[in-house]
Amino acid sequence: MERMWGGRRFETKFGKKLPPKIRIGESWEIVDRPEAQSVVRDGPLRGKTLHELWTQHRQELFGGVADSARFPLLIKPDRKSRGEIRGRAKNRILVCRRG
Repeated sequence: MERMWGGRRFETKFGKKLPPKIRIGESWEIVDRPEAQSVVRDGPLRGKTLHELWTQHRQELFGGVADSARFPLLIKPDRKSRGEIRGRAKNRILVCRRG
């Protein structure tokens, strides 16, 4: 996502292909939102969105998790950190660090 405080670090650090001359500040890697969807790249569910997996295959793929209309996490790397991954779950921020 373009952000005025963004940069090009996703390209150099994570190998993301970015549009030229745009300052990118966020990269949603696992997302189930109306305006953005993760899509399965390979395997028998190729082409399915995360929302389709969540609504049509929830029990077999995610197990007995609490019911919600959408997949409850948004996963994105933090552009400023060294290997941090940030997620949001019901207004809580989750941070995972390598190491």
